[in-house]
Amino acid sequence: MKKDWVVWLGCISLFGAGVVWGAIPRGKEFFDVKNLHDLAEVIGSFATAAALLLAVIGYNAWKKQLVATSDHELAKRASLSLRKYRAMLPDAFRTTSGLVERMNFQVSYRETPHELLEVVNEELSNLKIISSEVHLLALECREEWGDSVWPVFQDAFFLGDHCRACIGAFVSWSRIDFPDRLREKYADSAINSFEAVKILAGENVLEIEKYFEEKFGPLHQMFNEKKLK
Repeated sequence: MKKDWVVWLGCISLFGAGVVWGAIPRGKEFFDVKNLHDLAEVIGSFATAAALLLAVIGYNAWKKQLVATSDHELAKRASLSLRKYRAMLPDAFRTTSGLVERMNFQVSYRETPHELLEVVNEELSNLKIISSEVHLLALECREEWGDSVWPVFQDAFFLGDHCRACIGAFVSWSRIDFPDRLREKYADSAINSFEAVKILAGENVLEIEKYFEEKFGPLHQMFNEKKLK
């Protein structure tokens, strides 16, 4: 932004100097070329004006190219992260479904197997990492491309965010040092949250895949458009 002001200040100053210079009365004699020195002065005056025009045109073209390059790089990074995020969601959905079922039927209520908790915690950690990455990129996209893109990202994040919350609730529900009343709250929260996911996204593989296409398709289309500019 600072560089923009410097460039435009220089252009305005040059233009002002031209205005002042043009206000000085010269008469027709100025254009009456009597010798090489006069010819050079006339050519120099027109060259200055032409240089100013070309500088403004070139600067605007440079700015457009810079914005296009920035959009291309951001779209490329966001598209790659979103694909990694999307690839993790089917497993996250299946894991969440099994864990919510355990909570719903109070299976191993008192002692969840340690091996299961290790696997669940690892999956939760991986899901948090990629979720944080795509959420930060979504914020960057909103900053660069405007608020209109944000609802599209939110639609795509709905299932993953709910699965992450359900898995986290299961980990808390499995803690033996928590009182039963608190455990029940975690279980109820996870069960209700996952019900909302199933209502919107479905329960079987075909329904889930269709849901992913509907929610992630618009984002990939937007990224492709940005990369083609």
